Amino acid sequence: MLPYSDWQWATRCISESFLSLVAGFQAAVKQLGKCPAHLGTDNSSAATHEVEAMPGRPRAYNSDYLELCTHYDLRPVTINVGCPYEHGDVEAQNRHLKRRIEQHLILRGSREFGSVEEYDQFVLGILHRANAARQQRLSEELAVMRPLPGSALAEYREYAPLVSSQSLIRVNKHAYSVPSRLIGHTLRVQQHEALLKVYLGGEHLFDLPRLRGNSGAAVDFRHVIDPLLRKPGAFVHYRHRQALYPSTTFRAAYDRLVADHGERPGVIEYLQLLKLAAEQTVEAVEPLLQERLAQAGKWRALQVREQIAPSPRTIVSLTELTPALEDYDRLIELPSPESWGTSGSEVANG
Repeated sequence: MLPYSDWQWATRCISESFLSLVAGFQAAVKQLGKCPAHLGTDNSSAATHEVEAMPGRPRAYNSDYLELCTHYDLRPVTINVGCPYEHGDVEAQNRHLKRRIEQHLILRGSREFGSVEEYDQFVLGILHRANAARQQRLSEELAVMRPLPGSALAEYREYAPLVSSQSLIRVNKHAYSVPSRLIGHTLRVQQHEALLKVYLGGEHLFDLPRLRGNSGAAVDFRHVIDPLLRKPGAFVHYRHRQALYPSTTFRAAYDRLVADHGERPGVIEYLQLLKLAAEQTVEAVEPLLQERLAQAGKWRALQVREQIAPSPRTIVSLTELTPALEDYDRLIELPSPESWGTSGSEVANG
């Protein structure tokens, strides 16, 4: 927000992190096409931190935040601790923007959006309309601003995790599963505010939703099923085993198979079910499991597979035999061996 003209910009943030701050600031100056001389913030942990030896005293700037200011040649400015009124213009504009968004939602008649991107475009439209009335003063501010540097800062942090034998990588204290074909490879991971971009060398493989908090795991059973099938004994003590039950129906199927066949055979049967769900879909397999669970008696994963993906049956095609009757006539006309005056062994040798 520019206090003189009240021009403002906004981006959707998942958290008050440094990556959110960088993405929001760079989106704003890109819209302006110029860079101001100062960058003011409150005492957010994205910009400042408490000095342990001086509790209750002014906070120090984070090294990442100072790097941002150095790159754009900005002078960092902050308010005193516990004094939000010192940024009264900014706080007031934040309240106005929230109220403006609320009013546009009421006029729209619904808070439902088809996608996050659709909501982003909705907010950007509100910002453009609000800024349209601020152009005269904005032009005065732009006249004294500096050009932008030739490049922007990266809006991500980069890691190089090794894919473990369990098809897992660790990024910033969190575990993520990746396809088993990547076991043993070192990947390049860009951790953005909302997602992880995963690369193998220069090739972009896929994106993963970013986890929040101090620790956690995002495990897709499709990624780890092949290693588990090779070592089914690891299933019982698998740290992320809850991720291997796509639904309560699959959990009930596991309990039933173990009860009917014993622990190790039951685990193998269940892993075969997961393999089937990975090849087909969870939605395709689940109704068949519900049918099996409703029936008495033992059953196996192979029976479920035959229902959803029957094995192709090989039909042997035989060439039609049409004998020529004249061949039989010639055979009848041949003299018998007795008429040759030789022994049976000589006939056979002949």
